[in-house]
This record gives sequence, structure tokens and C-alpha cells, in this order.
Amino acid sequence: MPKVLITGGAGYIGSVMSNIFLQNGYDVKVIDLLWFNKDVPSLHRGNPRYTFIKSDICNAGSGGDLLKGIDFIVHAAAVVGDPASKKFPDLTYKINYEASVRLIDKARNSGVKGFVFLSTCSNYGISDGLANEDSPLNPLSLYAKTKVGVERHLMDKVNDLNWVICRLSTVYGVSPRMRFDLTVNDFAL
Repeated sequence: MPKVLITGGAGYIGSVMSNIFLQNGYDVKVIDLLWFNKDVPSLHRGNPRYTFIKSDICNAGSGGDLLKGIDFIVHAAAVVGDPASKKFPDLTYKINYEASVRLIDKARNSGVKGFVFLSTCSNYGISDGLANEDSPLNPLSLYAKTKVGVERHLMDKVNDLNWVICRLSTVYGVSPRMRFDLTVNDFAL
């Protein structure tokens, strides 16, 4: 079975992705600090194809076991959004940039086949009209600047790992780990 590591895999997006990968036959390893919700997710408890590691991505993998046998990584762990990054600027830089680059570099040396980086449409800042992949980046917040930094690392320095960058817009919808600080979810609530 293919094995995927989902960083931030117990979060709002990561928990949905965990479900999808498990339903499609993957073995799923999740690493999450449980920063906002301290409850260990119990949805997949007892599933032999699911492993949960409560740990800070900044300290993870120093022993090399985190990526052992991993085929793919979905990197969702981050201090998300402008308000949180303003409140915790040092942590934002440490998690969103430093730990991300370190994880990418470890993946390159560990036999990982593919890497998905969850970035943000905040990278465009304020733009005229609709933004697309060719639009200039204009990150206005620390959150966006760290995401752009990781994107540039991937584009400029990583040619020995299959990777994709997903610039997510405002996310919404039902998740096992619901968030109501998101615009659409707040209106629905």
C-alpha cells in the first residue's frame, strides 16, 4: 500500500485529507501538534492503516523515522492566516518557513516520491482582477511571505523531488475538526 504523511493531518483540512487517503487505500501517518484542539482525533483510532503522532513539526524527524517508508507527503502544518501570524510572528516563521524547508530537504534524501505543499492565495496580496499562476506575487503578511519563501525554495532549489504547490483560497465546509473562524463557515453557523 502507498504510504502518505500528512503534516497538520488532524487539522481542519488535514483531517479531511486523512479520510480521503484512507478511503483510497493509502496507509496514513499524521503528525500534528494539536495546537488549537488538544483532543487526539479518535475518528480513525483502531484503524491499522492510520498512525497518529502528536509532535511539533519543527522537532519531528530528527531521528529519521518520520519519513521511513513514506511515499508521499502532504504538508499542511502551518500557523494559518494573518491574525495568528501577527500574534505569533516567531513561531510563524519557524513553522511555516524553517520547518517546511527542512521537511522538503529531508524528503529529498528519504526516497519520498511526491510532495504536496499547501500554500495560500494570500501570496497575491491585493491585485487587479482575478489572480492565476502567472500573476505577480505580492505577499503583504508574514503568513504569505513565509508561504512564498517555501514556494521559491521548491521552484529554485528542488529538482530531485516531484512536488506541487496548491494555493488555497478561503476554505470552507464540513470537517471532522470544524473551524468557525472562516467566513463561509461563520455565516453558515
